Amino acid sequence: MEKQIKERESKTDRRTGQKIRRGERQMRIKLKEEATRGKGKWIEDEKVRGRKKERVEDNRRGDRWRGERRRTKRQRADPD
Repeated sequence: MEKQIKERESKTDRRTGQKIRRGERQMRIKLKEEATRGKGKWIEDEKVRGRKKERVEDNRRGDRWRGERRRTKRQRADPD
C-alpha cells in the first residue's frame, strides 16, 4: 500500500503573483542569476546555494553582498 504523496503548497512569485512549483522556482533563480551575472545586480533575499544575497545595485559596492557593511574609502584603504 503506497502512501499518497501530498503535493507541497507551492510558493507564489512575488512579481507576477502566480504559483510556482518547487523545482521551477530553483530553475528561475538560476536563470535569473545567470542573466544578472557581472552586472552587479543580485537576487533580492533569495537563498541561492545556501548564501543569502542582498541586492547590490552596482559593482562599485564590492563585497557588500558577502554581508560586509558599508565602509568609507579611508576605512578600505587602511583597515584597522
